[in-house]
Amino acid sequence: MIEGTVRKTIQKDAVNFVRTASIKENIQVINLEKGDTLSRITDITRQYKKTQTLTWGSVINTRPNGVVVTKTIVESTPLLFKASCKHIVSGIASFENSKGRKWSINYGNGTCDDKAILTVNGKSKEITIH
Repeated sequence: MIEGTVRKTIQKDAVNFVRTASIKENIQVINLEKGDTLSRITDITRQYKKTQTLTWGSVINTRPNGVVVTKTIVESTPLLFKASCKHIVSGIASFENSKGRKWSINYGNGTCDDKAILTVNGKSKEITIH
């Protein structure tokens, strides 16, 4: 069962061909058989420009086991999705959970490759985006 609210407000800039969406969610997914609940609180902005999308904001997920995972994307380093590449090509997403674990993914500088840098506890390694 799914409960909650999703609100999406869109502003259009016809001169520059840009649409900006403010997305706010407060939802719970309840597994009636197990009695588990997953919740999601979202406050993100998406800016659509022709063949690319910029995203920034925060998402807080509470897993059924009670662990809270927060994803933050700051406006100065938004995630950039290019349709021609079919994936994110730049920006930084930072994560933190309620157990004190922190990690981030740096998607690069806009190059249309399938590489990103995962950093966990100060140690970084290149990963492949699928």
